[in-house]
Amino acid sequence: MAAPADDAAPRRGPALGRRGAGRGRPARQDAAPPAADAGEVAPLYRGVAPPFELGSLATRLVTVAAGDDGAPKALRVWAPTVPGRYPVVLFQHGFLVPHGLYDPLLDRIAGHGFVVVAPQMYPADGIPLGKPTIEDETAAALALLDWLRPRLAGLAQVQVATDHLALAGHSRGGQVAYRMALALGDAAGAVAALDPVDQSGPVCAPGAGLTAMPLNLAMPALVLGTGQGGACAPAGCNHVQFWEATSAPVWHVVTPDNGHMDLLQDDLAACGLTCAFCPGAANREPMRRATAGVVVAMLRGALLDDADARAWLDAPPAPPVAMQVESR
Repeated sequence: MAAPADDAAPRRGPALGRRGAGRGRPARQDAAPPAADAGEVAPLYRGVAPPFELGSLATRLVTVAAGDDGAPKALRVWAPTVPGRYPVVLFQHGFLVPHGLYDPLLDRIAGHGFVVVAPQMYPADGIPLGKPTIEDETAAALALLDWLRPRLAGLAQVQVATDHLALAGHSRGGQVAYRMALALGDAAGAVAALDPVDQSGPVCAPGAGLTAMPLNLAMPALVLGTGQGGACAPAGCNHVQFWEATSAPVWHVVTPDNGHMDLLQDDLAACGLTCAFCPGAANREPMRRATAGVVVAMLRGALLDDADARAWLDAPPAPPVAMQVESR
């Protein structure tokens, strides 16, 4: 196996948001996990830092090329640098979106005590033709998960709790995460769909997609929607349908003033026309903070049975962007 590329030093520069003085460190810091002897299973890490702020854990980014040790897809793995045992998040990118554009968001989530894996499911070349169907993409993501389970601890360089697994995704990737959740049942513990889109072709066909049936999940769900999704998350095939179709417990968080791509990094040159068609805010940093915060709170509540996190998500205090929350 070729050695994975590792930014071995913790990320501390402004581009990726690690964690020096003057960068909004939370007043209440996460405690470092208790040290475990070699071969001993560490206690599961449980963060306490305020979700909208940076977590206190430094992170590293490990990249894996497709084909390394049989890796079916190229991977970006964000993980804490502090030894411990961490829940796992498998994150699916949006249609034609390069997975690296999610780095600032996924780094923030990892800094609260999660190992986050972001595969590139197919080339993000701006060409919609010749891409996998939604069913094929879901099958490939499930196969990737099987490949990851015995290898992820070695890649992340920390202990991983694959029995505390969350599925997440943005846009079409949110639909993939939902389809994986339905396939895995109680083998996963949470699903988070970020401005999900319920279409597999170029045209929205209301009532013809996944959400045309009741989505009876075996886990809690978070559906985040934007109010300015436009043609990129069209009415009739967007977050509203996922919220309406999902069985409880589910949280529906809407940011009315934000657009479909506002949770990505600032520089969208690599996204080309795919992102250019999506309206949004001039400054994406507040939406990244908001998105990471509600995801962190939901994962704490669902994967770690944290009642305080669930209560926080019901009424997030001082959100970075306008936010509406409903749940059942």
